[in-house]
Amino acid sequence: WMLMNYQIFIAKEKRHEAESALFNLAASLEAFALSHGSYQGASLSTLKIDSFTSRHSYHLKITKLTNNHFIVSANPQSQQADIDKACGMMSLSSEGRKSASGTSGWQRCW
Repeated sequence: WMLMNYQIFIAKEKRHEAESALFNLAASLEAFALSHGSYQGASLSTLKIDSFTSRHSYHLKITKLTNNHFIVSANPQSQQADIDKACGMMSLSSEGRKSASGTSGWQRCW
């Protein structure tokens, strides 16, 4: 029982790390658009952002990219994916819309 509670606590911490990484990625995309007049041409490598969170629990990706819109996502990896199925992949749009692919809904996961 205590081990399961600990695993849930750690999963939430890793989810918060992914949240922070998504906000950082979104801010970098905004800065890129200000400099270039568009989001087009931006990538994780041009923004100098690692494709994994620091603990490798989530894989970051620019899911959709147009001239004036983006969606970024954090996809849980290995143990995080097993423990945190209720939230699953988290996404953030250029309009600030948050989502989660799991059954819990974005309000619980963000």
